[in-house]
Amino acid sequence: TKGFERVVVEDALQKALLHFKEEKGFTPSEQQVEAVRNAFIANSDYVWVGMAGAGKTTSLTMLRETAQNLNIPILGTSFTGKACDVLQNESGIQSYTIDSLALAFQRGKLGSYRGGILVVDGANMTDSIRVATIQEIAEKLDMKIVWIGDPRQLKPVSLGDTFSFFVREATEKNLLSELSEIRRQKDPEFRQAVIHLATGEVQKGMEILDNKGFIHEVKNKKELFTAVVDRYIQAVREGKSVLALAVKNKDVDRLNREIRFKLQQSGLLPREEHTIVVTRDGK
Repeated sequence: TKGFERVVVEDALQKALLHFKEEKGFTPSEQQVEAVRNAFIANSDYVWVGMAGAGKTTSLTMLRETAQNLNIPILGTSFTGKACDVLQNESGIQSYTIDSLALAFQRGKLGSYRGGILVVDGANMTDSIRVATIQEIAEKLDMKIVWIGDPRQLKPVSLGDTFSFFVREATEKNLLSELSEIRRQKDPEFRQAVIHLATGEVQKGMEILDNKGFIHEVKNKKELFTAVVDRYIQAVREGKSVLALAVKNKDVDRLNREIRFKLQQSGLLPREEHTIVVTRDGK
């Protein structure tokens, strides 16, 4: 069986909760605790469905600490290298990209994780071929998989929306926990706007953001680019995380050029340029 005894899990979980509160200064929600508890107790692979800002990082940290208290190895994987970096840096779970995971398995480097837990973050973006790879590795290493994602967000670029199938099946078998309490946004109105947007009620969410002054309109495209670039530079100066988005590729290219130029002018980016030629096979 892939399940662990409830009494043993509960003891390890309570120790993890105590340590988390001492280290972080706050207590995870009951919804987060229940998701961790169920992931260990379930006799099969398990699914977490969580919208952005619902405390996934806290839940993953608790999952790792509980696993450590149980002397159970835990490993993470995701579709992109950046997602793996975030997973590892924020939760402390050693992580590989799915392709790197497959390579490490082929080279016999994952033996120490036998009988452990394999966390798959961003499962909603994982295509059916990579899902099959993950399942094969987990089966051969006798690992329980915890699939984490949000079926309402981006789907795989390649073939197969396997995660949506997992969600339906897990719901029927009571093998799913939902992280739906938005915890990232402290402002109640802002939190409600995020909930509206995440659940498809775009107009309601945008109305709240507009009323709070988060939406700005400009007269023409030239002023729009100037405003976006200026706001981007201002955010960088203030040490904030910032992202500029555009619909058309040509607008993306223009924004990147203008932002880069302004960053160099402001001394926030070196002026020295480097050219790297890459062939189709990546060499």
